[in-house]
Amino acid sequence: MGLIESLESAKVIVSTGTGGVGKTTISAALGAVMARRGKKVLVLTIDPAKRLAQALGLNEGIFEPVLVPEASGKGAFYASMIDPKRIFDRFVEKFSPQPEITAKLKANRLYQQLVTALTGSQEFTSMDRLLSEVEKRQFDLVILDTPPTQNAVDFLRAPKRVVGLFDERITKWFIQGGGKVPLFSRIVSRGTKAAVAALEKVTGSEFLHELSDFFEQMSYLQGQVKERSRRVEELLKGADTRFLVVAGADEQKLEETKSFLEELGQSGFHSSSLLLNRAYPEWFSQGDSFASDGAFFNEAVAYYQERRQRLERFENENSFISIFRLADSGKPLNGVKDIVKLSEALEVL
Repeated sequence: MGLIESLESAKVIVSTGTGGVGKTTISAALGAVMARRGKKVLVLTIDPAKRLAQALGLNEGIFEPVLVPEASGKGAFYASMIDPKRIFDRFVEKFSPQPEITAKLKANRLYQQLVTALTGSQEFTSMDRLLSEVEKRQFDLVILDTPPTQNAVDFLRAPKRVVGLFDERITKWFIQGGGKVPLFSRIVSRGTKAAVAALEKVTGSEFLHELSDFFEQMSYLQGQVKERSRRVEELLKGADTRFLVVAGADEQKLEETKSFLEELGQSGFHSSSLLLNRAYPEWFSQGDSFASDGAFFNEAVAYYQERRQRLERFENENSFISIFRLADSGKPLNGVKDIVKLSEALEVL
């Protein structure tokens, strides 16, 4: 079974891997393949390179799905950027019990900082946007390009981190009225007046009130945060969802990928395929006969021959998953035509 055949029945494809391996470009090319086959496809990406964003028509400030006719084929190719703050704002607006709570929370300076800087916020908002688009049932297929991370497993753990932050025991401790003694009095009574004074000089005298207010308003939403996280996990583990793991071909990336694949399986996710992106140059992938008197060229051939052997060993050791290699054309991606060209290369894997 080829790469596309292994993914074609999915309604959700999660493109994942560590940062810098080409996930976003692969996601776009995969969307073009599926659109060419007649599907109405949405590709969600959080931070595309400027050149790719321009190619897809994702101008700054546009976060609704944009039709890309040149990549639509017989179907329809849509692309959209994910804005964590915008999504969190919509989350608050949708699930807050009162408009006053919504306004108070969105005006809170800590909220304005945390919704973009909080560890796991990008992953949580990306998955919530994915869930929202699936629930609308407007697309045959939604492809999520996961946020760049140093560790690919981070995106799996992120929603639970966000849920943990708004755990009822934590929010009650911070809410001024949540206990018998207000937060400020509790801190001061513990002999930390000097520390609080120093903190207020750095953050402003209203910091503690802002902190308490933030957790008080979020306490109204903690149930919805947990519920959305539960539904996201249910979606990601569902039979209609497939994971495409995109990885680099160097030794360190392969070790990281092996650990990630094991964690995916242990966590109950369906990892359909592994794509080793830029495995070697196109000239090397076109044949085994190389003849040259140039020392540099011969060294390059030897290097990629050794890499090919390493990849073959890796594939033999991980035969539980379909593994595909994509050659590096060595040319920058400049527009939709290049995305379509890349999609044609994916289709023959």
